[in-house]
Amino acid sequence: MKKEIIILTKSSRHKGFCVAGIDTKTKQWVRLLTTNKKINCSLSKNNMKLTDGNEVNVLDKVILDVIESCPTKLQPENVLINENHKWEKVSNYKIDEFLSFYSPEKHQYIFENTNEFLNNEQISKVGISLIITVVENASINIKNDYKRKISFTYNNRYYDSITVTDPDYYNIPNNTNIGKVAIVVSLLDDEWSHNNNKYYKFVAKIFPLT
Repeated sequence: MKKEIIILTKSSRHKGFCVAGIDTKTKQWVRLLTTNKKINCSLSKNNMKLTDGNEVNVLDKVILDVIESCPTKLQPENVLINENHKWEKVSNYKIDEFLSFYSPEKHQYIFENTNEFLNNEQISKVGISLIITVVENASINIKNDYKRKISFTYNNRYYDSITVTDPDYYNIPNNTNIGKVAIVVSLLDDEWSHNNNKYYKFVAKIFPLT
């Protein structure tokens, strides 16, 4: 089944890439998966090759082939792609153009609380694992594990030290203020999370706003 998708994430995940976006027909989120269990069914660089030989970029609108939906209780957006089908690029958006097409989501909280993770009780109430929204007073910080973290204000609430998996921000200096940004936030669904009763939030993409 052919789908036209605007790519919104190309973030690091298990030696591969977590790639997700918005279906232009339904305006629903889709997270793209493969059968490659060596990288936890995420995508490789080869999976993201376009018909012109280039690699897909965030905010590209592409046509790709989906074999089937493969939702889980925590990640209903998951679909399995045809790995033998190269993607066709249709166009590329600027972030303001995309946000005119798909309005930033508005929630009381970003996934139930202001913490960096949810517990089993909280995760059971969510029903989705991807959102894009606009936050203010954002800054990038480096914590003890040397990972980049983002802190910000959303809906008049402060969120501290959410892990960033957007490779574009891996070399950002500590205590860098980035102001008002659009962010894609994703939730994991894996064995570690189930066993430890901690479902971490990850900021998979950061879009500067003017």
